[in-house]
Amino acid sequence: MDKRELNYICHDVKTGFIRKISKYVEGLSESEFECVEINDEKIYVHEVVVEIQDFRFPMKIVVCKDESGRQIVLVSTDISMSGIEIVSTYLERWDIETYFKSAKQEFNLGKCKLRTESGQRHWMILIKISYLIFKEHMEYVKKDMEVVSKQDVFNVIQNALSCLSSDQSNVKSDYDLLEINFEIKDAT
Repeated sequence: MDKRELNYICHDVKTGFIRKISKYVEGLSESEFECVEINDEKIYVHEVVVEIQDFRFPMKIVVCKDESGRQIVLVSTDISMSGIEIVSTYLERWDIETYFKSAKQEFNLGKCKLRTESGQRHWMILIKISYLIFKEHMEYVKKDMEVVSKQDVFNVIQNALSCLSSDQSNVKSDYDLLEINFEIKDAT
């Protein structure tokens, strides 16, 4: 494609940025992709720098395909990075994104004020401890009764929380044990 066609990728903002990029990607031939190996996997990469109307900076578009034909399109404002560097950075960032998504959705850390790694690690330890205590209490209740009432569950939660609060006071004294069991490294 010539420069005039590349400038058109987002000429009409109303029709959508992604749709125009997808039309560009559809027009790529196999010979326009470079085969590279990232994390022991063959990936086909195509990169191009474009200027987009109403954006102050040029952008680099990186199209990646794996051997099965699945593809992703990455867009970066850092045009000094190679396509391979952009893909590698994306792969590293994806692990971080999935961690935070899980932490927010599954462990309700969305409103957590802890922003440091060590603070979140300690919070996760407390969550694990409370889960184990609750699970142990529920198993005990289930063994004694065939049907568990809401009141029984409430009592188990209340008992587990009281156990957790007494365990929290012991956490500091058992910190060495936590370091061994949870592979905690001092952040100093």
